Amino acid sequence: MKAAQLFLALLVVASCSSAFAVPFTNPPEVNYPGWVTDYPYQRNAFIDFLVDPTAGGGIPGVVYSGYDDPVLQGSDFVQISGDLEWIPAIPNVPRAGFIGIDNSAGQTPLTAEMVLHIDNWDDPNLAKHIWLEAVVGGTDPDLFDLSLRGPGGYQVDFDAEDLQPIGMEGGLFWGRANAWGLIQPNPPWEELVMTLDVPPGHVAVVDTAHIATECVPEPGTLVLLGIGVLGLAFCGRRRYN
Repeated sequence: MKAAQLFLALLVVASCSSAFAVPFTNPPEVNYPGWVTDYPYQRNAFIDFLVDPTAGGGIPGVVYSGYDDPVLQGSDFVQISGDLEWIPAIPNVPRAGFIGIDNSAGQTPLTAEMVLHIDNWDDPNLAKHIWLEAVVGGTDPDLFDLSLRGPGGYQVDFDAEDLQPIGMEGGLFWGRANAWGLIQPNPPWEELVMTLDVPPGHVAVVDTAHIATECVPEPGTLVLLGIGVLGLAFCGRRRYN
């Protein structure tokens, strides 16, 4: 990231966005080995689906609070295909705003895909880390499939953890899913993809989606950072002695 761009982003975040920073229940710096940046991270996008995401125009209703978000958020978007729909409310569920499929009264299987496109700095960094936390509900936890993709020619690794149970609401189970991704080298963009395959008599919805990303510095930057830390430690020790 260029110095001028970083300075601009920090000014904007300090003036407005940091007041609305949304924390993770399971933060990446605790749960993702090798995570570098501190909260609120380089990119931090939280979507509660209180606004219809199928309305178009970026990612409707998203709350941005990352360092780089003020500059990069303009080219983010959500892409929805298949039978996915926006559901403002579900009976007997104290939550509101969902994206998913209600096939409880259907006769045929329904499928859908939601793509969250997150833009990035086109810098030659070593890798990109991605962390996802989603609260989902439904009749069967196996109806959800998460994946990660980047431009062609990039190495993509992705691993989704099992759902952490939250409880039963409105006859549906609710759980929190976390997933981590690694793309090498740092790509110009990444996309998180959620696929739903919902047979007749079943329901699968997403309540919230929360994404954090960071660019991992190239080896030379890491070496310089390490030298600086060692130098500070040495100076501190000399003062102490």
